[in-house]
Amino acid sequence: MSYLFHQLDFSILSQPDFKEDSVREVLILPLLHELGYKAMSLNQIIRSRKLIHPFVAIGSQKRKINLVPDYMLTVANKPAWILDAKSPHEPIESGKHVEQAYSYAIHPEIRAKYFALCNGHAFILFRPDHAEPVLYVHLSELYKHWQTFYELLAPTAFKQKKAWQKSPQKELTFDYSTITPLPEITDLRKQATRRHFGVHPYFTKQVWNVVQEYIKNFSQPHDLVLDPYGGSGVTALEALVLGRRAIHIDLNPLSIFMVKNLLMPVNISQLTEAYNHIRETFEAHAPQTDAEIEHALQIYPYPKGIKLPKNSDVDTIEKLFSSSQLAQLAYLKYLIKQVEDAATQNTLMLSFSSAINRFNLTFHYTKSGGGDGSIFRYYRYRIAPRHDELDLMHADYELEAIEGGELKKSKADYADLLAESIREMYRVLKFERWMSFVFAHKDPAYWHLIVDTAEQVGFEYMGAVKQSNNKTTFKKRQNPFTVLSGQLIINFRKAKNPVAIMKSNLGMDIADMVIETIEEVIAEHDGATL
Repeated sequence: MSYLFHQLDFSILSQPDFKEDSVREVLILPLLHELGYKAMSLNQIIRSRKLIHPFVAIGSQKRKINLVPDYMLTVANKPAWILDAKSPHEPIESGKHVEQAYSYAIHPEIRAKYFALCNGHAFILFRPDHAEPVLYVHLSELYKHWQTFYELLAPTAFKQKKAWQKSPQKELTFDYSTITPLPEITDLRKQATRRHFGVHPYFTKQVWNVVQEYIKNFSQPHDLVLDPYGGSGVTALEALVLGRRAIHIDLNPLSIFMVKNLLMPVNISQLTEAYNHIRETFEAHAPQTDAEIEHALQIYPYPKGIKLPKNSDVDTIEKLFSSSQLAQLAYLKYLIKQVEDAATQNTLMLSFSSAINRFNLTFHYTKSGGGDGSIFRYYRYRIAPRHDELDLMHADYELEAIEGGELKKSKADYADLLAESIREMYRVLKFERWMSFVFAHKDPAYWHLIVDTAEQVGFEYMGAVKQSNNKTTFKKRQNPFTVLSGQLIINFRKAKNPVAIMKSNLGMDIADMVIETIEEVIAEHDGATL
């Protein structure tokens, strides 16, 4: 098995400067080398070979048309297959690009057995005499299917006549029912990507490459991935990076705001132009003197009088800021709101919200020069000894499943909310699909609650993995005996069996009543017969 691209962060394909040439150098060339093709060897990589179109010419002079395939792969100096590179935004499943690659493959000087296209996201392989693809695989999943890939395209495959007899298949098979849970992932790269760290602070952020491994393990490209406790959006973003679809749900409007604007397509040139204009205007007219600050606070709106939780150092939101901070933030938000393009404005508002985390009186500096707002570091509004940022997004905490806290929810309240959420997850999940539940509570009662509730509604318990995060959190330091070091990831499968199907169709309560009635009848008659 080859683990080529296993560690690659495929989000780079969405960067504006990652074009066809990047696809060639970053993805295609290593792939060809891994298969066993080298330049200037018996099994060669021939780039941009010029071919004369055998049928078409232009104008009265019958000027010949050149065909130039990106790669011609030869085995024993004979053409074996053709590969054409495309940029990440170009389709390769059908249309003009497939027709173009087909014309290369059937050229009299080539007559290749296969032709392929790759846009960085996926690799698709055709035979000239078949309409359907022989192979279609996302490169992020290549390590799973390397054996099949190698048997079809390595130089040795073209020396064995049996290789040509393989049956066409559009998608590689994926059996959800035979998946096994992952072992603990030790190569943690929590802050190795800017799409999660450096964009906006949030209370908890899962290790993105651990989330990626679970998504790749339990699903295939184009599947729908649901995170009902979406938080900072790690699951949704990584699902999209891996070619899945995603649903992100969270009670906190800040979570929805972050993820929506992280995913919103934006015109880079428009964004740059708007940012430069706002920066220049702000630097020239931002309120600095006492008179300017007082005037700004009178004409530019900002939140006032919003009550903070009782454990805060101050009672209302505006007291988290100095007068100059309030005035400058209000003015900056006013400038952003003048931007007409909605996508550009929302992206700038995401940046503005992130900046508030530093520009307030609760920002606590660290010895290394960094720091964080107290709400994300200490989970309360604590004024810092040294002053400098935060945005309060109001959430419907009446519905939030947290034991204790401001609403003083009991264990029973927490258990009821947790159980209800598991029932809903079972309802929306397809049969033979998987649920991974991240558990970070030391109390074994909640462990049993999760497992028991999941099994009661029809989930099949498939085991748990202790996942280290290589970091001691503030909560762990405060509560060393009640907070886990790392997490437990509990894995369940929605098994397709008669009891589970009955519960799904009739509802949990009715299904339980049917089963109990059957058991009573069997007991009353001392057994059952056909």
